[in-house]
Amino acid sequence: MQKNLKFLLILLLLAQDVWAENWQNTQLNSYFIQGLENTPYGIFAGENDGRLWANPYNGIYSSKDLGGTWSKLGLPGMGINDIKAYAGTVYAATYYSQNGEVGLMEYDPESNTWSHLGPNIPCTSIERDMNGMYLGTTSSGLWTSHDEGETWEQRISNNQIRDIVSNGVIALASTANNTYKSVDGGLTWNEIIPLRGQLVYFFELIDNYAFASTTSGLYRSADLGLSWHRLLNFPNFEPGGLAYYNNILYSSARDVDWNTAKVFFSDNFGDSWENTGLVLDHFSRTQDLVWLFSEPSYLFANISSGGVYRYTIPNSITSNPFLEIPWTTTNSSEQITRITSYFDHAYPMLTAPYPKEPYTESQSTLNFYGVKGYPPEMYYSSHNGIDFSLGYGTPILAPTPGVATFHSCTGCGNTIKIDHLNGYETKYKHLQSQDLITMGQEGVWVETGNLIGKVGMTGVSSGPHLHLEVTKDTNGDGNFEDEDPSGKIDPFGWNPTKYSNDPWPELKWATNEGEKRGSHSLYLWNSPLVSNSKFTSGNAETTVTTNNKTVTLLAGAVTKPATITLKEMGIPQLPESQGNLVYIDGSAFLVELQDQLGNDIQSLEVSAKLELNLPRELRNNAVTNTIKTYVWDNIDLIWEALPTVLDLVEGVVTSETFHFSHFALFADSSDYSAPQTDINISGSKVNSWYIENPVIELSALDNQDPNPIVFFTLNDESGWQIYNQAFSPAQSGISVLRFRSQDMYGNIEQTQSYVVQVDTQNKWKNSLIVKDAFFEVTE
Repeated sequence: MQKNLKFLLILLLLAQDVWAENWQNTQLNSYFIQGLENTPYGIFAGENDGRLWANPYNGIYSSKDLGGTWSKLGLPGMGINDIKAYAGTVYAATYYSQNGEVGLMEYDPESNTWSHLGPNIPCTSIERDMNGMYLGTTSSGLWTSHDEGETWEQRISNNQIRDIVSNGVIALASTANNTYKSVDGGLTWNEIIPLRGQLVYFFELIDNYAFASTTSGLYRSADLGLSWHRLLNFPNFEPGGLAYYNNILYSSARDVDWNTAKVFFSDNFGDSWENTGLVLDHFSRTQDLVWLFSEPSYLFANISSGGVYRYTIPNSITSNPFLEIPWTTTNSSEQITRITSYFDHAYPMLTAPYPKEPYTESQSTLNFYGVKGYPPEMYYSSHNGIDFSLGYGTPILAPTPGVATFHSCTGCGNTIKIDHLNGYETKYKHLQSQDLITMGQEGVWVETGNLIGKVGMTGVSSGPHLHLEVTKDTNGDGNFEDEDPSGKIDPFGWNPTKYSNDPWPELKWATNEGEKRGSHSLYLWNSPLVSNSKFTSGNAETTVTTNNKTVTLLAGAVTKPATITLKEMGIPQLPESQGNLVYIDGSAFLVELQDQLGNDIQSLEVSAKLELNLPRELRNNAVTNTIKTYVWDNIDLIWEALPTVLDLVEGVVTSETFHFSHFALFADSSDYSAPQTDINISGSKVNSWYIENPVIELSALDNQDPNPIVFFTLNDESGWQIYNQAFSPAQSGISVLRFRSQDMYGNIEQTQSYVVQVDTQNKWKNSLIVKDAFFEVTE
């Protein structure tokens, strides 16, 4: 029996060691950290060691390298109980008096010093919101200031304040036996009766939810603190510090029986919980929890008798990879660099009659990076698929096995649909009439890589391209026809650099069949998303690279810790005023720079270096010696040229910038004019009617291309076809001929129309068939 107990104890200790590997000790040499806060200037940790005989530091520690190293930042001997960062300002609540000052201290990052603010009273906690400051004291209750700390008023008297939290709408404060709420910026406070008698250590506010950690369990309110209920499904431990990040609620906890510290997480506002893996004994207890934005992001926990620990937050990207790129390529980044139009995550309602896209969203596109753009930077709003720029006739391949069927409509033209028998259907629109895998409704089995069609211009199309659309069978009935638009998803998922909710799955609307809502998008490609992120403390040179692009952030470019992210982008659009420029393929990219709170850093102290390798083959109409790096100007809605160094021998383009945005290479175009198509019709004619079958000839002229491609369609019956030889209408009557030409540089002509009236048997002059045209016939 004794051997068995020893064996079980060994297994338990080994399991604790394995779980603890998910967490790292930051090696901050203090077991008496009381306050922990993520600030724009690094992680701040406040020490309050009551063993004054041991001469403790009892000041602020800071780390600018994700907890790797720590340095002393000031307030020695003052005993830090709490730290709060708000709008670039950092406050500390202190317990001991130094030089006649105690209480609230404010940090000046420019001089790296602290100054006294507020009443000269020992403090326990500090909170700040848009309404003002809230200061908790050891025995003098709660004080508030609404004039940046110039004057203070006592709101709750003669009590020690345990914790304070506010989101600008409601504020909560706790004493040893009572909890209070304010809804007027801290002017008046009312007791929360359901929490009477509970000792609340920590609060957390999330939208309409409020959470309170008490000695008897974790309590939740779903109505801004009006009613409260204990979460019975929270693990049977005493809860501690709380933090909310990326839709995940974290709660520390102490196992009273085993005297161990743990941290749990919930992705459903506390309905269920899982362990993050932290297990620390030695009579430890978790105090504060704070998150830090980076790549990856981190959760920090200060453990009594254990120091500060760091947890790597798992990547929030959700994926179900099964799609190969549906055309032949050796460059996997083409799945992004060939995009011309993104899936619009705001309102992807292109083919749906409802709900109608509101005017405020009708001009913008929200892509899978969480970037919102307006024409011409991004096109087009309400798009329910992905458009890829591919040459006319490019073979389109099945990206994974499935059952293929044919579909056609006015807007989509020739379309192949593939049911992949895994709850997803893909559609390939605007295909040519030739070489389709099937033109029937009966399914044809296809394997990965089978030819299913070729890029065309059938349906409503501004030029040759592939429209890829993905639909999810949300109700599992095997029918995709009832999933428009609710089942439309983005195969690139939802992958913003800093977390934000995807608005599409949150959108709801009423139908005759009941309430509908959008769907969650998962990353479906087998090839990984091409991007690169790195953390920088600002003290050293930092470089990020993807494929042919390198961005270098020089030392001193930022004055606070930050994360730089480089992402591949699709083909940018040009405003009409810059139609003389030509895009250099594969050169578009996005650079983002955020501090530890996820706030965008708008400008740099020292310029950053941008370096791009030119593709092996440039477009023939690109004037090579005019290649420059351009940056998108969100104000003037144009591409602005940056000072650029062009090395054609090495094929490298170098430039510098003091702010990050959307970048691309452009060159002057030697030919940016579209071809002009002429029509010649021969045959006998009476008035406006041909009395014999006419012969139609089309020809195109271009400045540089001797053989532009001429496209035509007659009555839109077979979609766009390449003109090879003269032809005649198949039957008498009135026909509408459409035609346009494209040169080798991709310049495509606006569609021209011509009405052909044929009456070989003298019976059509008074009986007309009109297709997609308005005209008047007179005799």
